[in-house]
Amino acid sequence: MVFGRPQDYGFAMSDPIQTVMARHHFRIWKAPFIAGGLTLWVGAGTHDVGFDKDQRNGNITHKIDPDTDKERDFIAESLKQSGR
Repeated sequence: MVFGRPQDYGFAMSDPIQTVMARHHFRIWKAPFIAGGLTLWVGAGTHDVGFDKDQRNGNITHKIDPDTDKERDFIAESLKQSGR
């Protein structure tokens, strides 16, 4: 949740063999304000790299790679390769 609401767009990319365990997630939100005369969008990228125990409730959850810089670079390169 950002700005008190779920993302406007969400994307996921996975290896077909590891779909449940390893996925890349990219979520973006349209900001409720303008910056420099332009609409501002904010995003978050995470990379699920396995499973872990949720410390809040003891359930199984995804383990997220803490190297957010690496995930940011992966998202940027993926977008660049898409030609969009």
